[in-house]
Amino acid sequence: RADPQKNHEAFFQSIKNLNAVCGDFVCLLVGKGLTDDNSYYVNHLKKMDLTDKFILYGESADVLSVMNAIDLHVLSSFSEGFPNVIAEAMACGTACVSTNVGDAGTIIGNEDYCCESDDPEALSVLIKSMMALSSREPQEWHRLSISNRQRVETYFSLEVMVRNFESTWLHSEKTV
Repeated sequence: RADPQKNHEAFFQSIKNLNAVCGDFVCLLVGKGLTDDNSYYVNHLKKMDLTDKFILYGESADVLSVMNAIDLHVLSSFSEGFPNVIAEAMACGTACVSTNVGDAGTIIGNEDYCCESDDPEALSVLIKSMMALSSREPQEWHRLSISNRQRVETYFSLEVMVRNFESTWLHSEKTV
């Protein structure tokens, strides 16, 4: 969504950095307020000479189709709790990189795929490394896709979350 917390400024800067060395990509921004009607985003992308690198898609209720349409999901937020969007992407086998916020690193399961939220250069390096992996190591990319889906099923499925919730509450009742 169009929200300062999502740190789109750093994302745009990381894409500008990436575009200077590797221009063969397009970014899809999906969410409330991320449309061509949002003059702030449109003007900002024009000012950064990035209009040809972004599709402002707007809201979509079809998360499955969106996640299956992209190669890499990037979360650039300043702050998050449990970013569901990462788990949703990984459940579709989509690779993810993120700023190191909330439970992002725990969900992804590899701190190497996270960077600080105030470091657009580091974010562009993460994105570039994932792009290189997808083009140079297709078997490893495929393994990552399978691993992402399995990780979400193993640690973050509804059944696992309910079991953990019940375990926490049953344990807390005994200790009170």
